[in-house]
Amino acid sequence: MKLKKITFKVVLIFGILTTFSSCNGQNKSERLKTPEKDITLGKTVSELDERIMVVFQDKKNNFWFGGNDKGAYRYDGENLILFTMEDGLCSNNILGIQEDKYGNIYFDTPEGVSKFDREKFITLEVIESDSSKNEW
Repeated sequence: MKLKKITFKVVLIFGILTTFSSCNGQNKSERLKTPEKDITLGKTVSELDERIMVVFQDKKNNFWFGGNDKGAYRYDGENLILFTMEDGLCSNNILGIQEDKYGNIYFDTPEGVSKFDREKFITLEVIESDSSKNEW
């Protein structure tokens, strides 16, 4: 009976020590991680360009504006952000704006199509198609 009490105490102490030491190890590793950089695209502006030609509302109720030579604007109800070639657009001249079922935003420009996946812009490769259908 005495051996069972000693064995129980040893197992209990070992379990408690294991629990606390494993938690301490997790905390230390989290503190050693380097902070990730927040990449912010676009620049906050106070007004739209006077030559806006295209207006589009996406599924998240953001309004997108495009026009001649200034880039694309996004208005989320609070902030007006201007995206340009510096941010990855293939052109600052926006002819059309569309959204796919995944929430990606596409900008039609004279130089090609830029896709915005809410984190970065990607210029899509041009694929020849039947121009009579006039489809993207």
